[in-house]
Amino acid sequence: MMSLRYLVAKTYRSPLLTVRLFTKLTQTCRLQSTSSTKRPQRSLIKRVTFGTVFGATCIFGFYQLNIAYGGPQDPSNLKVTLYRKMPLRSLSRLWGKVNQLDLPVFMRIPVFRIYIWAFGCNIEEAEEEDLKTYRNLGEFFRRTLKPQVRPIDDIHLLTSPSDGTITHFGRVENGVIKQVKGVNFSVEGFIGPVSWKSPFSSSSSSSSLSSSSSQSSSPDSSSMSSSSSLSSSSLREDINNSHNNVNAHIDQNQKILSQLIHPDNVLYHCVIYLAPGDYHRFHSPTDWIVYFRRHFPGELLSVHPGMARWIKGLFNLNERAMYVGLWKHGFFSMTAVGATNVGSIRIYNDHELATNTWKKPDGNNTDKYLPNEQSPGIEVGKGDLFGEFNLGSTIVLIFEAPKDFTFNVEPGQRIKYGEAIGT
Repeated sequence: MMSLRYLVAKTYRSPLLTVRLFTKLTQTCRLQSTSSTKRPQRSLIKRVTFGTVFGATCIFGFYQLNIAYGGPQDPSNLKVTLYRKMPLRSLSRLWGKVNQLDLPVFMRIPVFRIYIWAFGCNIEEAEEEDLKTYRNLGEFFRRTLKPQVRPIDDIHLLTSPSDGTITHFGRVENGVIKQVKGVNFSVEGFIGPVSWKSPFSSSSSSSSLSSSSSQSSSPDSSSMSSSSSLSSSSLREDINNSHNNVNAHIDQNQKILSQLIHPDNVLYHCVIYLAPGDYHRFHSPTDWIVYFRRHFPGELLSVHPGMARWIKGLFNLNERAMYVGLWKHGFFSMTAVGATNVGSIRIYNDHELATNTWKKPDGNNTDKYLPNEQSPGIEVGKGDLFGEFNLGSTIVLIFEAPKDFTFNVEPGQRIKYGEAIGT
């Protein structure tokens, strides 16, 4: 007989296997149920089964189109167009609702065990190891970790903002970023027009940026935490000194961000893919000052590396929230990219951000200065909590640094937040 774990691992390939999996789960639940609770339990099981079967059907259709083997395709390609016509935003909202449904206590352990087996979660790293304490899948996705399991690297300047896989990194060449090997996307299309105003100018002083910073708090209070190790005056002085050295000579390959890049620096990127089994929160990768957010209400296509190899410019199509700021070497940005079944992206110090809404996206981005346009600038320390996904997705870092900046990672490498990326 086919094992339960095997069924779970293969549900993305066939809806039939998904039905068989939830048939087993339903039978188990019925044996443990009582007559007084049968009706709500059946209703819950029906909702979960419908959402999962519906999602598996869409993903099954994706594989039937030979996406993994068809080679890079333009978004206008017929197969890509058919895939983009699938109701992925509705599916993602439905999955987000399912994630928030409270599970009966007796169902929590078997449901979470299935998820742990299927995606290789390490529950021993969680601050709360008792599976019964997680009321729903959403709480389990966003579980906190024990402080000692993720030490923050103090030697290297840039660390990983999340757990995940390094899909690509390196210099930005001729205004394009390598999405995966052989497939590129443009910086201009990804970040949009550079219309935001930096809090610094060539004549500014360290007092030109608001001295106010966020107060240390937990995610429950929806605020980025301010690192106690962050020296405000030192960071501001480094940024001001760096900006005062800007002149008119700019590398022609960096025209898109010419007004932000210093003549002796180079633009770099790093792409990190978060799988469904990874820790779903993400943190600040360095000490920096965040002052601007741009939200692109795009599509919610899968960002799996296999999909990224198939659709050219995938990240430019998807919904994403880009945060712009300044670090020791100048321009720095971190972008959280949405994906299929990502119910929402939450940023702890950006209450106005609303992702994957019912309103049909019109393609226009929305901009916001943080905390406000009158006094922009929120200091964030390396390792501070920044935000969370409601399922796995992708984070893209784009930043400037000296020409001798060195990456300490390899393509395809598994990485955990707080580990070194480069210096």
